[in-house]
Amino acid sequence: MLDIRPPFVSSILQPPSRFFIFFRHPGYDDSNNVLFKLHASDTAPTCCRDGEPAQHRGPGLYAQFALDACAIIADNRTDGWLSSDRDPELARNNRVAAGSTLHARSYYFHLEDSEGSDLPYSIVPSFREWSFPHDRLPAHWALLSSPSNTTSNATFTPSNLTAALTVRDGCCRITGHKEELQVAHLVPQAELDWWHANDMARYNNGQGYSLDDTANVMLLRADLHIAFDKPRFVFVPKPSDGCGIRLVFHLLGSSDEYEHYHHNRELHESKVSADLLFARFAWTLFPLLGAFLSCKKDRRLALRIAGHNQMLSRGFFSAADCEGFSQTASRKRSQSPKKRKPDGDVCGSAPINGAVVKAQANTPASSPNSRKRRNTSEENGKFPPDHLRGRAKRRKPSPCPALSPPSSSSISTPSSSRPPSFPAEPSSQPEHTEVPCTVASSLSAPAIPHLAQQWLDSERLRSDPEQTWMQDNTWVELVWAGKSLAGHEIKRWLELSGCEVRDSNAEEKDDGRGPCERNGTDQEGGEG
Repeated sequence: MLDIRPPFVSSILQPPSRFFIFFRHPGYDDSNNVLFKLHASDTAPTCCRDGEPAQHRGPGLYAQFALDACAIIADNRTDGWLSSDRDPELARNNRVAAGSTLHARSYYFHLEDSEGSDLPYSIVPSFREWSFPHDRLPAHWALLSSPSNTTSNATFTPSNLTAALTVRDGCCRITGHKEELQVAHLVPQAELDWWHANDMARYNNGQGYSLDDTANVMLLRADLHIAFDKPRFVFVPKPSDGCGIRLVFHLLGSSDEYEHYHHNRELHESKVSADLLFARFAWTLFPLLGAFLSCKKDRRLALRIAGHNQMLSRGFFSAADCEGFSQTASRKRSQSPKKRKPDGDVCGSAPINGAVVKAQANTPASSPNSRKRRNTSEENGKFPPDHLRGRAKRRKPSPCPALSPPSSSSISTPSSSRPPSFPAEPSSQPEHTEVPCTVASSLSAPAIPHLAQQWLDSERLRSDPEQTWMQDNTWVELVWAGKSLAGHEIKRWLELSGCEVRDSNAEEKDDGRGPCERNGTDQEGGEG
């Protein structure tokens, strides 16, 4: 007899009711000043009496976690504090301790007025506008870079990344399982442009500049990898009694299973970079700004000026521009972070006020007059009929997708010889500049839809004003649908279907010999 075990019974306990904590910007009205909300995933014990066990106060949130999140959104301002009071003077005397647990439903994130004005402090609207704070990592994050986390002398090629992690990690860094493992990136592959713009390769273990480095990856179980990319959780440092700072799993939303099995559980030792863990934490936060940016209000934002990574433009942006940042972030996040088209897959470029904007597509599109008759049908976008190419099906070349360049009415293209001039900021922060909204908004303006398709249509019309290419396509479709052919149309149909047709009479004329001479030679050759 087999030893049949009973069905698995989960040991999940009934968790306490959870809620979200709102974090507000004191520079705006309370009706629309919620920057983001965070799930109250933590609990804190009350002071225990002698001989009595500690009692938990209920759900809450570790205050330092919230402070780190607010500081990143406020352009790496680590001098801020949390308070339940909106008034700055009262808030200074009623600060929340960084090591405490938040239990109230709403808190304000305050900053010292370092800009010398009564304007609300600016926030960064998206991850791609955020600059990494090199050499300014918060102290509790820097403690994760302990000597035990240094990399070994072994090096691996990027194509052997899975094998490298199997040797280094051996199991899932969360659960310790050794089956159904996947390679999880801290900075996602879709953020390669941000990676290069912020010089993140300096934190790689190897000499390469790719984000496929062992410092930026870890092994996770397949289902946890999917949840990590959604993202449903993040890895952050938290203090442990008598054990210092530990890297733990922090749950971002409601989940009975994740809360019971993984929340605030220390990860298995991993030799990933603490700086890249901090970058992943920031990447997780910016989509939470969607409601703040989409509430039809002007906001003061901080944007990085293209080509000048150390300069920031600070100014009020219209409600439409703010909503554009929110929509762009949601579209990027809805795509899988692992899927990214190669940089070299460029189908064309269109000049806009002196700036060249490139579009990416899977299939390059060519103008009608540039097509050549070749045997390979992929080059002209047409397939020959089934009896010439087996079961091949006809396909048309796909046009380039819509570009997203700045608006032509507000774009400002700086000279290549010198940076643009902007009004100077106070001397306390020389790297920041205040620029008008019309100039600042041009750096990341809403997308202009169908620009690539419009450019392609105009090029086709310019090179083929009579639209013979479209007429040929229509005629070929009718023939394939059953239209009969005349004798003189067969050659044209074969050429348009992608076949190369040779004229034997033309070859005889190019030979330079008469028919009698050619026939005589053929007969002599045959007799021989």
